[in-house]
Amino acid sequence: MGKEARFFVSGLITLVGAVLILNAFSGMTGFVITEDLGIVASSVFGFAFFIGGLILLAYEGHTRQVENDVYHIVDSYKVGKIDEWDAADRINRLRGGKNPVEGVEYAGGEVVGINTKKRDIPVNVKDQRKALDLMASLYWTSLINNRDNISKSNIKIDREKIPELDKYKGGLTGYLKDKFKEKAKS
Repeated sequence: MGKEARFFVSGLITLVGAVLILNAFSGMTGFVITEDLGIVASSVFGFAFFIGGLILLAYEGHTRQVENDVYHIVDSYKVGKIDEWDAADRINRLRGGKNPVEGVEYAGGEVVGINTKKRDIPVNVKDQRKALDLMASLYWTSLINNRDNISKSNIKIDREKIPELDKYKGGLTGYLKDKFKEKAKS
């Protein structure tokens, strides 16, 4: 479900809760939506829906803020303010490390999928070489966080769609070895 749909459903649940709460007081106000639902049931369900909807809205607001933070970090990387290693580290430490990088998806091109604990966030780097470098640093970060991420299929890299890897001995493995050696020297 897309983020707009989740936001809409959260708002709809909150609205249904508010209507049910108003229905509970229909005897006083004359505003009757349904007479088949008793006052107690209407108020209990109304409060449950209303509070549940507010919690979902708050969660969506929080996840949108996390996504905005990731986009801000990637924008800083795109313009050269930070390197790919710093970008991956900052994404990994967002919100006090409560949303760590668990994987990466890359099928060539300019878009890198960042799999975090709570959400998958696709980012457009607008430069294929920078996207490849960011993918490598996110790959490394996800391995540092948990080596089981490979076996859990959290790391999805389509090797055949990345022609830049042909110049490296061993393709993706050779490229990653070179990037990790470069990182170890710094």
